[in-house]
Amino acid sequence: MGALLACASAILLAAPVQETGDEPEARTWPKLRKAQRDAVSKTIGHLTRIEMEDEDADRRILAASAKIVAVGRGAAPVLMASLSRRKSLEAEDARRIVVCLDTLVEPADGVLLAEEFGSRRRPLRLWALSRAASFDDAALLPAFRGLLEHEDGETALRAALGCLRAGSLDGWDPVVAAARSAWRRRGPELRAAFERVRSPEAEQRALRLLAAPANAGRVTGLRILGGTGTRDGAPQVLPYLDYQDAAVKEAAINALRGMVDGAPPLVNISAFDLIGRADAWRKRLRG
Repeated sequence: MGALLACASAILLAAPVQETGDEPEARTWPKLRKAQRDAVSKTIGHLTRIEMEDEDADRRILAASAKIVAVGRGAAPVLMASLSRRKSLEAEDARRIVVCLDTLVEPADGVLLAEEFGSRRRPLRLWALSRAASFDDAALLPAFRGLLEHEDGETALRAALGCLRAGSLDGWDPVVAAARSAWRRRGPELRAAFERVRSPEAEQRALRLLAAPANAGRVTGLRILGGTGTRDGAPQVLPYLDYQDAAVKEAAINALRGMVDGAPPLVNISAFDLIGRADAWRKRLRG
């Protein structure tokens, strides 16, 4: 199902979004007539009730999604209202709604999403935080900061990710904690946030993590360095290429890929390839 939703998202993003009228100077959601809102709500109902066991389910999901997106940005408030009623953001019905929202909501809508950060409805709040964070908009930083101490841990983490994506180190500690505990599940999301604060200051913070007493802590520091480190700091990673622990060696290789070349991390590097890549980095950096 994840592949289907990714396909749906790609198709919808390629489709032109029709607007219902000229937008005012202040950013708002275009207003729909009642008949339009009712039609969107009805289509959302169809979209969320399709069972994957149903005949031609894939085509029906794509068709319903495209029908909603064709309405334009004015459909976003209706979609958000529906999302707020879902039990979980990870539920299948919620994911289908999110595909439509991610297609319709643009970077310029960040200020409107910030209005949803305080929603009492967790699925809507979490989606709004993540979508707004993806815009890398420094203007949203105050709104993200306001939720760093939120009682809901996932809300606080997404706010911290938003701070980093907005270019601030204010959310550093919660994101580092997530890197320690959830890298396998959230690695790409975390790496994207760390890359937005790549700098000598962030590099020094990550380098201090390498003093951890256990290899697991060193792996975390190296993973973070891949997003935050600079070429000048690369020599400090070289000793970790000599570790017998394959996880440390792989993390060191990926750290150097990010620090020197701005390249993404590799996964599941074979033992043979680890040796070759480590040798190549030693030669490259030592001359």
